[in-house]
Amino acid sequence: MQGNRKGVVLTLAIVLAIGVVALGSDRASGQAEIHVLIPVGGSGALVGGSGVEFGDELTARTALVDPASGESAGTAHLECTVMRKIRSDHQGLRRCSYLLKLADGAIVLQGLDPRGAGASTFAVLGGTKTYRGASGDAIFTDSDIGTDIVITLA
Repeated sequence: MQGNRKGVVLTLAIVLAIGVVALGSDRASGQAEIHVLIPVGGSGALVGGSGVEFGDELTARTALVDPASGESAGTAHLECTVMRKIRSDHQGLRRCSYLLKLADGAIVLQGLDPRGAGASTFAVLGGTKTYRGASGDAIFTDSDIGTDIVITLA
C-alpha cells in the first residue's frame, strides 16, 4: 500500500508540473490585442517651416477612446517628421513615433504614416508597466471618424 501511495503522489506531481509548464508557456507565447481610436479633432502643433513641407516636425497630444464604448482609453502623444510634402487633402508621408498612455502602462510605436485612406503597419518598440518589454505590430487605419489603432502584442 505504501508503494502504491508513492506512485500516486509521484504521478500527481508529474501531472501538476506538466500543467504548470503548459500554462506558463501558453501565456508567454500568447498574443494580446489592444484596440483604441484617435478621434478626429485632436490638438497639435507645427514646428518649423511656414507650411507642411519635407523635414517639418508635427507634434500632437490627443485623447484615445475605446471604439466600442466611446469612453476614454488614455492619451496619445506623437511626433512626426514629414518625409513627403503633405498636400491640401492631407495626403503625404510622415515618419511618426507614438507614445500611447493607457491605464495600465504606456506603449511606444514607430512607423511610416502615409495618411489618408488605407492602413499602415507600425512596430511596437516597448512600453512601461504592463507593457514593459512589449513587441509586436500596430495597424493604423484612417477614416472619417479618426485613426483606428489595433495593436497585437507578441
